[in-house]
This record gives sequence, structure tokens and C-alpha cells, in this order.
Amino acid sequence: MANLCPPDLVFEDGRFGESVVYKLLGEGLKEQSWWVFYGVRSIIPGSMKSREIDFVVAHPDRGCLFIEVKGGRYTHDPVLGWCYEKGGNLQPDTRHGGPYKQVETAAYQLLADAGRTLEWPERAVPFRWATGVIFPTCSLRRHGGVLPAGADERATAEEAVCETPQLLRAWILRRFQDIEAAFPGRHRHDPKSVERFISRFLAPRVTSLSRLASQIARSRTLDDVLTAEQQAVVRLLTTRDRVLVSGYAGTGKTFMAVNRAVTIWDTKTKAGAHPRIGIVCFNVALAQQIRQEMLPPDTGIEVFYFHQLCDEAGREAGMEAVLNKDEAYLSRGCVERLEESFLSGRLRPFDALIVDEAQDLEPAWIVAMDECLLAERGSIAVFYDPLQELYERGEVLRQRFGAPYPVTTNCRNSVAICDLVRRTLPVELAELRVPAAAMPGAAPRILRYEDDQDQRHQLARTVEFLISEHGLRPRQIILLAPFQKSRTCLANETKLCGRNLVEWRRLTDVSDPNVLPYSTIHSFKGLDADVVSLHDVKDNEWSADPTKLYVAFSRARFGLFVLSKRGVLLPKEVEEYAAAELMK
Repeated sequence: MANLCPPDLVFEDGRFGESVVYKLLGEGLKEQSWWVFYGVRSIIPGSMKSREIDFVVAHPDRGCLFIEVKGGRYTHDPVLGWCYEKGGNLQPDTRHGGPYKQVETAAYQLLADAGRTLEWPERAVPFRWATGVIFPTCSLRRHGGVLPAGADERATAEEAVCETPQLLRAWILRRFQDIEAAFPGRHRHDPKSVERFISRFLAPRVTSLSRLASQIARSRTLDDVLTAEQQAVVRLLTTRDRVLVSGYAGTGKTFMAVNRAVTIWDTKTKAGAHPRIGIVCFNVALAQQIRQEMLPPDTGIEVFYFHQLCDEAGREAGMEAVLNKDEAYLSRGCVERLEESFLSGRLRPFDALIVDEAQDLEPAWIVAMDECLLAERGSIAVFYDPLQELYERGEVLRQRFGAPYPVTTNCRNSVAICDLVRRTLPVELAELRVPAAAMPGAAPRILRYEDDQDQRHQLARTVEFLISEHGLRPRQIILLAPFQKSRTCLANETKLCGRNLVEWRRLTDVSDPNVLPYSTIHSFKGLDADVVSLHDVKDNEWSADPTKLYVAFSRARFGLFVLSKRGVLLPKEVEEYAAAELMK
């Protein structure tokens, strides 16, 4: 059977003649080499108008036939020209100058469009073609023995031709013989040009791709919208001096922390005070992002990572700088320095402290900040994720600040990524949900690799796909790994798919917009990226820990790609997800 485009068409009322021809062509042209297109339109250059051809019948070896169908009773009046005959009255069909001129003009317009698209040399059509007019429900009575001028007898088919599929097929074949006679010699007909005309112009393949770049752009309009939970926390923070907020990854803890700091700053400065407000976290990169990207430019709010805070306290107290920051100092010496600075009496206390990602801080650090840095009537708000306790230091928070206020709405991850995040800890994350306005996002991909070379190839292919197909900028993609770069497949690489690799914390020092950032998962805690490509999942002990996967997966806002070594085990729910995606 011919390739009917579109197939199984249901016609509207008033299209009876076209429906008859559509059915007969489908049944009469049985070979797969035939193509029949219905309702082919071409745009008139410089206007919003278009021309339509009822049927295009195409065959690579024969050429193309452009057909106009005129249903009902049709006649030609010497004065009025071509007319529809309804109830004994004639209605002139003068819009296109009659059916023969109509189909010829439309055919020239369509071929001109194709010539521009397919870049035919000198706009010359490289295959045989002609036009035809079919009157499927009437016969034309030739009172003078001939049709009017401009109407070709051999290009005309009447109702007798449309009685059976075989008769219409015979007329189609005769018309193609006329075309061949009018185009002598094979040099004027190229079968491959007909195939390209079909595949690239009449029936090009178009697939749907929701570009991540567009999804990200759309999401910007939602970034400033607080969820009901976040609004409740913001109100709670204004009524209490000591608050503990518990929230899963992506629930907006950092946003609420910064909001709290700015609110206090604005309130006190408007009242004429000169408050000292500090935001403290463990992660160097998170402190940098808060300072550079989240605070208003004219604020006096200070942002520290914890060891930087200890250094600043020592400087205020007039103590000498610590040059050898060994493991003992980073764990215990820093706290001793903070306590000594407090005892010096030189520290200017904080009117408000906001602690973000507090699960990463050691118990002694939290106690020292609370007891040494806070003003007598100062307030403290602490934000933490009980599931991200990579260092197992979160219990002291509950002991010191009481029962936490829970936040469970994920405002960071797309719906698709949140679904995978939930699978890492299905019991603990049973209440994790996304807001109604969350973007669907692309389904996360879990890719298996054989060795480092195979992994680099897949990683490069993924990055190129995101940039070329999804319109992302390289800096919107982060390459994350469980280990330092020297222990990954990128150990000896300075470039990936032609783009320089730059450690995420150094991005602000690099002006090149085409660099690819990379980081360890620990260094990227508390942060997020539009797209995360997690690579070097090659250690069973690491990959089987659902908490670590939860932290890694939840860094991605809109796109997540996971490269896991073949044979490495992932948690059961994640493996089931990967298997289901592979079957799609």
C-alpha cells in the first residue's frame, strides 16, 4: 500500500470529493514506493498567506504529480468562468483563476520553497513533474467538444475515473507517462532528488526535545516564590531568638538563611542601629557563593566558613596568624583560638548568627560559636539536613536547640530528579515532595562504563549533547566525583571535548565562558548546578551508601547523568530505576 501522509485521515464535512480520492489512491497505489501527501501547504514569501495542493503523488523513478480536487458539481460558464453549481445557481470560483491555474501556481510555489530548502542549482527542479485536476463526483459536458483554454484534457480526471481504485491508478500511470514524454532523457530526472524532496521537504522527520536551557530560563520566573513551608519558617524566625530548622536537600535552607540575615539587617539599620550579623557554614565554596551571589551589594552582613571565622576572631583579638593549619588545628585548635579570642575581651559580638549546613560542624565548634560570639540579646538560627550528616556531627544540634522545625518541599530539583533522589532513601524521604510549580525536567540517565577511556568518551559525549542539543553553556554543567581529580578518569586531563577543565572554586578567576567546572561532592555540598554529571562511581563501598548518593544526586537542578562502572552496585531502588529507564 502507498505511504499515505497523514494515514487514516478523517475528513471534515464538505470534503467528500477529497475523501473519495484519498481512499482510492491508498487502495490503487499498492506498492510501498508510492507516496501520497494530502493538504500540502507552502508559504507565499513576504506574506502570511499560503497555497495548498490537495494531493502530491510522488514516486522516485517516475516523478511528482500535483493534483487539485474539485468535489460537487463543477462547470465553466463563458462569462463567469469556472463555477460551483449549487441548486441551479452558479458561484464563480475565481479566487485562484480556476482549478488548472490554481494547482499550477501552487505547484510552482511549492517547488520554489523546496528549491530554497534543498538548494537546487539555479532553482531548477531536478526531477519530472506535472499537474492534474480530478472531478470525482461529476462529469464535464463539452458542448463545443473541448475544454476551455488552459484546461488540459490529459490532465483531467472525471467521475468515471473515480469509480474504482484500479481506474484511478490507470489514470495516474498515464499521467506519469505524459510527464516522462514531456521530460525526455534521464538526465532531467534524478530519483535521489525525489527521495530528498520527500524525506527532507514533504515528510521531514522532526522529534520533540524539551531543551534544558529553555526549562532553566522558564524556571527563573519561579525562583523568588516562597512555598508555604518557607513562608512559615520566615515568620517563625521573626518571633524566636533560637531556632533550629531541619530540611532535606533542595528545600531552600540557604535561601531562608540569607533571607533571615537580610531581614534582621534591614530592620535594625532602619531603626538606626549598626548590627553585626554573620552567616557561617562549613563549605568554603558555599560561603563564596552566598557572599558573591546571594547578598545585596550594599549590605554589611559578613559571611564566613568556620575556619575563616576563627581566623577573623584571632585577628580581632590581636593574636598572631596560624601558619601551620594541620589536622589537630582544623579539628581542635581552631576552637581553642576562638575561645582565647573571646577571653581577650576584644571581640565585637554578633547581634545575629545564621548557621547554614550545620550538620557539617563538629559539636565543639557549635558550642564555641554559641557561647563566644553571640551578643547578650543576640539571636541564632541554625539550618541543617539530618540526612546529609557525612561527618556524623548533627546530634548536638538537637540537644542544644531543641526540636527542629521541619521543611520537606524540594524547591531545587526538577520533578524527575526529585523522584530519583527519593529512591536513594525511600523510607527517610517518604515525605519529600516538589511544589506544584516545579519543572518536569529530563529523566536522569544512569550510564555504565567499562574503563577510564570508555568513561571519558561517554562523559565527553554527554557534555557535547548538553551543549549542542540542549543549548547549555559549559559553566551550567558541573562534573562531580566522589574523589579528588587525581583519582578519577580525568586525572591526567586538562581538557574535555576541547574545553578547559577548571576547579569550581576557581571559576570566578577565569574569564573564559567555555570552561568546564569540576569538583568533589564534599566540596560542592550545599551548592547546586543546572546539570550535574556524576562520574567515577566505581567503588562499591561508596556507591552502596544511599546517603552519599542522596547528597550527590540532589546537587542537580534540571539534568543528572550518572556514570557508574559496570558491575558496581547501587541501592536497590536506584538499580530498579536504571533498569526501567534502559527498557524505555
